[in-house]
Amino acid sequence: MSERSSSPSARVPGATAAAPLVAANAIAVAAVIAPPLALFAALGEAALLTLLALTLVALDPRGSFAAVRAFAGAATLLAALAFWAAASALWSMAPGHSLFEAARFLALSAAGLVVLGEACVLHPFGRRRVGTALIIGTALAVALLQLELWDGQTLGRVLHGVTDGRFFLASYDRGLVLLALIAWPVMAILSQRFGLWAAAMAALLMLQTLFAFYSHAAMLAMVTGLVAALIAWPAPRFIAAVMIVGMVAIAFLLPALLPDGPTIEHWYALAPMKASAPHRLAIWHFVAERIGERPFLGWGMDASRAIPGGAALVQEVMPALPLGPSAQILPLHPHNAALQWRLELGLPGTVIALAFVALVLWRAVRAHAPAIALGFAAAALTIAVLSFGAWQAWWLSSLWLVAAFIAATTEERVPEDRASDARR
Repeated sequence: MSERSSSPSARVPGATAAAPLVAANAIAVAAVIAPPLALFAALGEAALLTLLALTLVALDPRGSFAAVRAFAGAATLLAALAFWAAASALWSMAPGHSLFEAARFLALSAAGLVVLGEACVLHPFGRRRVGTALIIGTALAVALLQLELWDGQTLGRVLHGVTDGRFFLASYDRGLVLLALIAWPVMAILSQRFGLWAAAMAALLMLQTLFAFYSHAAMLAMVTGLVAALIAWPAPRFIAAVMIVGMVAIAFLLPALLPDGPTIEHWYALAPMKASAPHRLAIWHFVAERIGERPFLGWGMDASRAIPGGAALVQEVMPALPLGPSAQILPLHPHNAALQWRLELGLPGTVIALAFVALVLWRAVRAHAPAIALGFAAAALTIAVLSFGAWQAWWLSSLWLVAAFIAATTEERVPEDRASDARR
């Protein structure tokens, strides 16, 4: 992670040595709130990121600007992606929506960079405070999940208004995915404080919880992340290169390799699988066809929901797939970030997005805890190519928050002038 060469109190006239402590407290409060919020109101993660960024800017405006400047390469790529996304409104199927989503993406990116930058330069005491807060928040979230399992989903019935005595554990899917990501800074903290055995126990507890709630995507992300982290321990550059090549292949090769409708139906007849798997293949096949129609410009930022033919039912297109009467061939988004870049932003947008991913992964190699950073990246990319929309505010905000928690809780050299501030 990048560091700034001076503290806010050294840069800003009138700033006090208390500013870093107040920033640490703000991030710590977010660390307590984020895990349980993910379970019961995951969409609120966007509001949490925004409020945290605004708080940090109010505490230290020049320092927040420096935080963004410290990530100049990432900021440039994100701004370029937002600019191209805004330009796509000119040819989008939903021009007003595309323009709005481009502006929101830019705002969330700025907020994320501020929070991540401030997290990178916390004092050691601030890092410990954030780490303790994150353990408390995560323990609370896991305890609530275990209570749901053993107490007949009482909380779910009350909060979600279920009156028929049934509450589907899949309703927690967003929160479980976020917990699978938050597990990475938690494992880093436990490893630092208690040793690798504590991190391993936390990973096993998380896997057991994900299994109990039937969150297959989150389980796959957790396992993929653990494998990537084990490989990254001795060979971080190798696993980063594998992930970069993998994302490039998904973006540029997968559309040409996807099976057609009859083949998907034949595969399902040979080996029936969970309904989400053939549905994903059906969606991706339709997306690949639409990519071929507008390969360079794309259909416009977040315009998947407005693409002609997307509302058609899978039953009508592939009748051999028993997906129910409401399964659409393109429900809101492709459930694959790389394909969504190709579909909506065409070749230029995809290249910019892939460049950003490559930059993030390569910086993760040089992080103070590369195995944790790359394990988190592998888990996040696994979710990104299987679930959720690439531009959903809660999803992007969650990634920024977890990245900031990792930066705030892993060992990192603190600039000398900040260390001096801490001793005053």
